[in-house]
Amino acid sequence: MATSKKTEKNSRDVLTAAVLAAMKALPPDEVRREPSYLKDRVSWLRSLVTLVAKDHAGLVLAPLDPPLPKGDLDLFPALVERIGATDAARAIEGRPATLTPDELAQIATLRGHQEKLDRAFRVRLRGDRAGLRLLADIRRGAAGDPEDMLADARRLVALADDAKHAAWIGALKKGEPQAVVALRGAIPGLEALANRVAGAQGGSASRDGLRRALTLALRLADRIVTAGEYHTSDLAGREGDYKRFKRPAVRKPANKTA
Repeated sequence: MATSKKTEKNSRDVLTAAVLAAMKALPPDEVRREPSYLKDRVSWLRSLVTLVAKDHAGLVLAPLDPPLPKGDLDLFPALVERIGATDAARAIEGRPATLTPDELAQIATLRGHQEKLDRAFRVRLRGDRAGLRLLADIRRGAAGDPEDMLADARRLVALADDAKHAAWIGALKKGEPQAVVALRGAIPGLEALANRVAGAQGGSASRDGLRRALTLALRLADRIVTAGEYHTSDLAGREGDYKRFKRPAVRKPANKTA
């Protein structure tokens, strides 16, 4: 019995080390911010963990390109477990009321400036797929999250300051130059606010770990669902087992730039 427990612990330690290594190896520009409906997404990921345990052997045989490695399937449950265990995930799911009404109003005003720039740059970058992906990523996230607002302000100011766009943005007549000035001026205050909120949500290191684990888990979940759809396509009664995440119908997603 003692030997069995020791072997089980060693296996868990190996998986934990592999998860941490994969999280650390993820390039910073690939790390996704936590999506909306985090609690619901974690529940969905846990349902996939159950299916992976049931269909492990069949999933690796699905004709994906590139193939779905057994090692990735072994890591998936440990990734999902790590997401649910982080202080940041628990804090975000609970959404503690850490912002004052004035602070929320300030962020809402900044979202208005963000919307002006987003609208203009979507015209400017309409033929630039990478640029449009950047704008789409900036629009993701929680409307009242100061860390999210800080990241958005920094990226939009950097985009506006780029030599390719600076003169163009400065000549616009619908408040875009003023929006750049407002976002740039708000960055120091947002940094202080984000640091305070991060302390209440388990710290920035915990949140970065959450984001890395989520990025890997969601990326892998997409491939697992594709493999699962193939695996169960000819299994009576199981055709609908593997489902992609759907936002809850009873709630409307937050619009950051509303």
